[in-house]
Amino acid sequence: MSGDSNPSSMAGGIAAHAVRWAPLLVTALLTYVLFPPPAGVLTGVPVVGKLADRTVVTPFPFQVRKSTDEIAREGESRALTVQPVYRFSPTAYDSALSSVREFFTELERAQAQGPEMLRAVAATRVHLGPEETRYLADSTARRELQEVVTHFLAEALSRGVADAGVIRSEVSRQVALRRNEEEHLVPRDSILTFADLMEEAEAAGIVVTDPAGQRTLRRLVGAFYHPTIVPDLPVTSSRREELRASVNPVKYIVRSGERLIGVGQPITEEARDKLNAFHDELRRRGTDDLWLRSTVGALLYNTIILSVFWLLILFYRRWCC
Repeated sequence: MSGDSNPSSMAGGIAAHAVRWAPLLVTALLTYVLFPPPAGVLTGVPVVGKLADRTVVTPFPFQVRKSTDEIAREGESRALTVQPVYRFSPTAYDSALSSVREFFTELERAQAQGPEMLRAVAATRVHLGPEETRYLADSTARRELQEVVTHFLAEALSRGVADAGVIRSEVSRQVALRRNEEEHLVPRDSILTFADLMEEAEAAGIVVTDPAGQRTLRRLVGAFYHPTIVPDLPVTSSRREELRASVNPVKYIVRSGERLIGVGQPITEEARDKLNAFHDELRRRGTDDLWLRSTVGALLYNTIILSVFWLLILFYRRWCC
């Protein structure tokens, strides 16, 4: 056998290496004693503003989740960014014009049965006064007024007219206006209301020379007007619910080895949230072996760091001395 395979020679080599590396292990242990790792176990979470009496570093990753109130507040804040949706209602438009046409058709039938029947229809459907009723009794004037009223309502309602009370109660300065498949953001105040419609009806009445005819025009417009711009509550609610549901429930992501707070530093709200979550995570995981794992990990870390310098020293001694 060669000398290298001699048991006594191997034992001597192991002893020599042990002597070389023993100072490294001793140095790592002294480093741990003199500079202990940050504490990883909490006895309680300090209040915001109080100075921390220790440094806390988490030995494992975890997440800090938002509270139910925080999620609700953030969701509501996002929902408020959704512009209220309004839509043009073809149904309301058709209904208004159909009502006007039916009214004048009934007047034609009533006149055939006598003036009393015509006055009864006019008073019942529109609540016209005696002068307006006499004006409608004239077939020529009635047909001219029918053309003016029908054309005016068709043009005005096609542009879109909203209920004044609905628009006044709208808090958003801009609304999303849907017409067919198109949607545009428009200023809330740009949408016509009933008051605007009546002003335009008064201007349109210039073509009617008789004052009674002008009053009849305004009353007919007011009687058969339907709001053609209406709130689209289902679409608005759906969009807001989507944003409420999009809130990320995770507030912070804490990595392993992250320092949560340093000794002497004031406790911030973020630090308090992380410390609370860390405290809960410790209770969930259990802390029986946390000190052992922290100690072993710190010793290994110190040993690895010091071994680099120790190897440099050994090489220097071997090759230069």
